[in-house]
Amino acid sequence: MNVADLPPWGEMDRRNRELMKKRPIPEAWRPLGGGNREDEFKKWFAALVHDLETLIWPQYLRDQKKWKSPPNADLIHADFDIMKGLVKELDSRIKGITRPKDPNETPTHLVLFKEEDNPNDFFGTRYERYDDTFPPWLMTGLGDLLFYGLNHRLGCLQLQLKEIFQRPRAYQVAHLLCPPDSFEHRYSNLANTPAFISGHCIQGVLGVCGIFPTCATSVDAVSIDVLKQFMVDIGDRRVFAGVHYPSDNLGSWYTVFKLLPHVMDPSSLSAVRAFLWDAIDNYSTVYAEIKKHAAGANSPYAPIVTELKKVATT
Repeated sequence: MNVADLPPWGEMDRRNRELMKKRPIPEAWRPLGGGNREDEFKKWFAALVHDLETLIWPQYLRDQKKWKSPPNADLIHADFDIMKGLVKELDSRIKGITRPKDPNETPTHLVLFKEEDNPNDFFGTRYERYDDTFPPWLMTGLGDLLFYGLNHRLGCLQLQLKEIFQRPRAYQVAHLLCPPDSFEHRYSNLANTPAFISGHCIQGVLGVCGIFPTCATSVDAVSIDVLKQFMVDIGDRRVFAGVHYPSDNLGSWYTVFKLLPHVMDPSSLSAVRAFLWDAIDNYSTVYAEIKKHAAGANSPYAPIVTELKKVATT
């Protein structure tokens, strides 16, 4: 099958469409140089879409019933190659500093994937399994703090991007492009939207970025490192489970770096960007595999990795 003939993911459900109408701009988003907030957001959003479609995945032109440009077949196959090698990570235990009496009490990524796939649960509600030294006043209600940290900064941005890019999920594409039994994925309650960008990935990193300025002055360096692991694990687990492509996470990370200057306090922006980049570059299992691939000849990841590092560090 020609990748240009891949079908779009399809219609978003009613609830998500209503959310996009109600919250077209994240509440915390602000223009950097003054000007009308709505007009400046539209310009920023258009520039972001252009970057993402140039680097990773094309828009789907609904009126013309085709992709704006053919999807990158090499990138699709590279994504599947990495996912095939990472599926085993679901059975590995999370990396934190909690030391339970029984090592079997340390959950695997599969356990947390299932919890994070529950629409009635939220990231960080049982964070003591990563770090039981976290201050009690921060641990209490951490899920609520993380949700507040991302909700007013992200709004429905990830849904708006999904609606435009319409990337079909990996299990859909595998059925069309891959040999039988060559792809494995887990059922997901929350994979009811297009794949690109990864909502869990951007929510995880942006939620922790929101609480980082407080944590930076309240917890020790070891706990900060565990936070880095936790924030990237949320998105990584979705790749381990075959629910998202590795390049979906690349798109989420790129988006959050473009978003941060508009939604974070300028006094903490530099520290937050450095914190996030260190988490991705040194703690993400998915990004480690992407970097290995990018170091090879003619890797489709190479230009994406270059641009991600540029937006993260300059």
